[in-house]
Amino acid sequence: VRDSLAVLGLLLWMFYLNWLLSLIVFTTVPPIMLVIRVVSKKLRKINISMQDAMGDMTRILEEAIGGHKLVKVFGGHHYEHSRFQTACNQVRHLEVNTQTTSGLSVFIVQMLTASALVVIIYIASLQSAANNLTVGGFVSLFTAMGMLFAPIKRLTKINDQLQQGLAA
Repeated sequence: VRDSLAVLGLLLWMFYLNWLLSLIVFTTVPPIMLVIRVVSKKLRKINISMQDAMGDMTRILEEAIGGHKLVKVFGGHHYEHSRFQTACNQVRHLEVNTQTTSGLSVFIVQMLTASALVVIIYIASLQSAANNLTVGGFVSLFTAMGMLFAPIKRLTKINDQLQQGLAA
């Protein structure tokens, strides 16, 4: 909630300072929403698979511990070890996929935001040359844009935790 309010407040402040430059920031919102939507679906699928794999790993471990006498008597140590190793590798593989997907989404959102920032700086320099933008207004606008990065990054990362909770 805090990050959402911070983003909203900063965007309103930017719009108040210079509506044209702020509209450029708003043009990045649809692609960011698209990225988050696509990543959310992928993360939900991966997290559901991870929940299943964790359940399999727990079941295999429970069976091995509960039947440890039978495993010893029949020499099933290597068989149980390989079953557990396979289940652990599956969980590890899914966790790597989750972290990769989450990191990629944060990277894409940050790149979209940085690209908008480059365009804004260029247009602001043109406005400043035409005496349509003061130095103080530009610094205030640029500071607000810089302050947007941290809340946007945290909001993007929280999507991973949300998808894990929904999958569970």
